Amino acid sequence: MPEAECTNRQKEIGELFLPSIQAEIAELFAGALKVEVPSATADLLDTGSLDSLKFVELLLYLEKRFGVQISMEDFEIENFRCIKQIARLVFQYQTSSKNGKC
Repeated sequence: MPEAECTNRQKEIGELFLPSIQAEIAELFAGALKVEVPSATADLLDTGSLDSLKFVELLLYLEKRFGVQISMEDFEIENFRCIKQIARLVFQYQTSSKNGKC
């Protein structure tokens, strides 16, 4: 499959799965991390919802639940600013772990 078609296909699949990934991450914040996040786009850093300890817990949960290990190069603030961005990062890791195939 040509790269452009593959990218479009991954985007379409992402649109289907991102809401469920976001919901699971929101459940983690509410349950395990004991943090209520008002929306998937609420800024976790500005509100103080995601501190260093919770960040480590979040990474462990993502690894366990979604089977992804976030590399150090992806430890950028923007990737963890809100649940929506975290879900996108998880989805990117899940799709790239399929050996680059659509």
